[in-house]
Amino acid sequence: MRSRKLDVSKERLKEIIRNPAAFFRFITGFEPTDYQREILKDTSQYITVRASRQSGKTEVMAVKILWNCLLNDRFQALIISPTQRQSSIVFNKIDMYLLRNDFLNALCKYHSKSYVQFDNASEIYNLPGSNPETVRGYSPNMIVVDEAAYVKDEVYTAIEPSLATTNGTLILISSPFGKQGRFYESHTRLDYFSRYHIPYTKCPFINKEYVERERQSKTELEFQQEYLAEFVEEADTFFSLSLIKNCIASIEKEERAREGFDYYLGVDQARHGTDETVYIVARYRENAPIEVVYWEATKKKPLTDVMGRVQELHKRFNFVKIYLDATGLGAGSCDYLKEQGLPIEPIEFTIKSKKELYDNLKLLMEKNMLKIPDHQKLLWQLAEMQYEYTSNGQMKIHHPDKANAHDDWPDALALSVYFMAKGKGFEYLDRLGELFDNI
Repeated sequence: MRSRKLDVSKERLKEIIRNPAAFFRFITGFEPTDYQREILKDTSQYITVRASRQSGKTEVMAVKILWNCLLNDRFQALIISPTQRQSSIVFNKIDMYLLRNDFLNALCKYHSKSYVQFDNASEIYNLPGSNPETVRGYSPNMIVVDEAAYVKDEVYTAIEPSLATTNGTLILISSPFGKQGRFYESHTRLDYFSRYHIPYTKCPFINKEYVERERQSKTELEFQQEYLAEFVEEADTFFSLSLIKNCIASIEKEERAREGFDYYLGVDQARHGTDETVYIVARYRENAPIEVVYWEATKKKPLTDVMGRVQELHKRFNFVKIYLDATGLGAGSCDYLKEQGLPIEPIEFTIKSKKELYDNLKLLMEKNMLKIPDHQKLLWQLAEMQYEYTSNGQMKIHHPDKANAHDDWPDALALSVYFMAKGKGFEYLDRLGELFDNI
């Protein structure tokens, strides 16, 4: 990337560094919005920001971190998110500014993918927040928690004492994810936080036509949380938000099988025009949690595409078992793939079979035996899964009865881990759960 040549004097640079808004313009090349300006100059010890997608929150956090590091000697800043990939979003923005600006380049002493040190001994660390132990042992002057609504409460318990020795700043920034957790409390109960609410309507650079397309493709709950930045009440949901968050892990997507693991495939086949066909691969070995290591979705493809894609995935992963949604037209692809010698187990969705699938999935999550990626569509659809009872007392598990609601991703996930319930039995799950609780 081409760097920006310095065309200002040293005296002017000193003036720029003293003014966070001027520094924002100098680094990004853009004028900060009103809310970006307010966040930049806010000196509160506790700051919380609930913001729409595409609202410029990544830019303002990157600039605020850089500004503090250059203004103060030996300033230590930590960037924390639920996973390494998410925390890298803010860090990568900082990385981009470092690479393209001669002024920042000249002040940078050491620079890697997860750590930066400046000549004045100030530091920036990029850390995953999936495990409380990874964030201990630092004495930060500033902690920025990105996607803060998805971070477990025990991570906050681990990081907050580290600010006591430095009287440091804690900044939480996220779109909402339900009415629970530390991020929600920072906007409703914890009055010592300086609060910002930034819906898309306050963002001058968000394309309104794009937002309208997003509104049409998302459920009302998703849109309210992601673009209006509103906290939405949980209804009769089958999976609690805290349970979902506890399963999120830093997972690198695999393209082929690795030695020493068994692989299982779950496929939820599209049945309607707006549905997706979702492929999820789960990896397993004895005495270790199950991990989702491959995920893919297609839309408006014929059944022949499912047949070909499953065969190609089988060549790469050599599945022990393939659980395929055989409801309706899906039975045809199941029969064909069986004839090709693939280890197909067809599952026809009924009220009873779907409850069995989801009971198994929920048990694995509760026993801390399942790790899933931070895939937004998977997380949202899991969070929206609901339950109700039929007139004869059966529990029915389903997606919300509203526009753009889907269960394609949770169905594929439940299918991919079904081998544990059918092959091992729930007694085995209980024993392994005790083991993993002690790891």
